[in-house]
Amino acid sequence: MGMCGGFAMLAHTGTRGGLRFAVYGLGKTLTYVVLGVSAGALGQALAVSPAASLVLRVLVGLIVIGSGLQLGGWVAFDRLYMPPAAGRLVGALSARVGSPSMVARFSMGALNGLLPCGLLYAALGAAAGTMSWWAGAAFMAVFGLFTLPALFVAGQLGRLLDAGQRRILVRMGAILVIVFGALMLVRGMPGMH
Repeated sequence: MGMCGGFAMLAHTGTRGGLRFAVYGLGKTLTYVVLGVSAGALGQALAVSPAASLVLRVLVGLIVIGSGLQLGGWVAFDRLYMPPAAGRLVGALSARVGSPSMVARFSMGALNGLLPCGLLYAALGAAAGTMSWWAGAAFMAVFGLFTLPALFVAGQLGRLLDAGQRRILVRMGAILVIVFGALMLVRGMPGMH
């Protein structure tokens, strides 16, 4: 909600806002699927070695926990999460905001899917943990589709909630991410499957 909520709000403005948001969401989800194929293939390549597989599972759990801590505002990994290319992506996204075309909304979503985000990194870590290119793609497709309702609501609520209320919602989500990461970390430990 913090990284993508503003873009989601802009994606469904104007007439036919629901359709525009759906097209935006499709572009974003397709980018996630392509990233999931890559992450799953990397996990599959590392799964050949039991030691590499163990390291990958533990690393994924730590990445997810770190993402939750970043999302909640308890630590700042800004240098890791915001490389200089992110500024260029935001510029390309901004150029599409004013266009009412569906192609602009689709490309806006596709570019938005490339923005650095703690939750995206956590999801890609989990996709790598599937150790399969197709399971990584499926995981990221589900991740993309299941984030759309929250983004739609965030776009609508963004106009109604004050900053304190939004912060509480983000921190509640961050706690859930940390718990999920801890579960992944425990599952990655030898003898804990």
